[in-house]
Amino acid sequence: AGDPALSRGDLPLAQKVLCGAAAGVAVSWVLTPIELIKCRMQQPPDAMPAGTPAFRGPVDCLLRSVRGEGWRVLYKGHVATMTREVPGTACWFGAYEAFLDAMTPRGQAREDVAPATKIAAGALGGMAYWGIFYPGDTVKATVQTAGKGVDSSLLGTVRRIHAAHGVGGFYRGFGITMLR
Repeated sequence: AGDPALSRGDLPLAQKVLCGAAAGVAVSWVLTPIELIKCRMQQPPDAMPAGTPAFRGPVDCLLRSVRGEGWRVLYKGHVATMTREVPGTACWFGAYEAFLDAMTPRGQAREDVAPATKIAAGALGGMAYWGIFYPGDTVKATVQTAGKGVDSSLLGTVRRIHAAHGVGGFYRGFGITMLR
């Protein structure tokens, strides 16, 4: 007959975590170009090469990036994005499921849990993601905004951040991200 939970479509937590990791692989292909444009637009004007005007918007950023660096630039930082997204999304899925299980009263079906409880479980899952993988986001953003001639490899970027700011450099903006 098998496991009744599986016959209802419920997966064990480990399989849900694995589904999260697979989702991280898929979403990284969409996120990398979007994150590239977002990160470049967030750069302060003084971080731009001398004489380079600020971007007028995302389309201008996209066009100037492609014009200056070719179409491949859209996937600059893809490995860094996957390094953040695969374990991060696995963590997010797993934490959401674990929190929702813990917050579901005994004997109550998860489908009957109040929306506020599901939202709280989602928020806690998101906090688990960012709480654990925030340094990966810092590295990814630094890779994507590295100028020409700057070592933008993962290891080179980690070394550069650590040399300039120490361990705390990986957590700049962490508080506001957790609040979000």
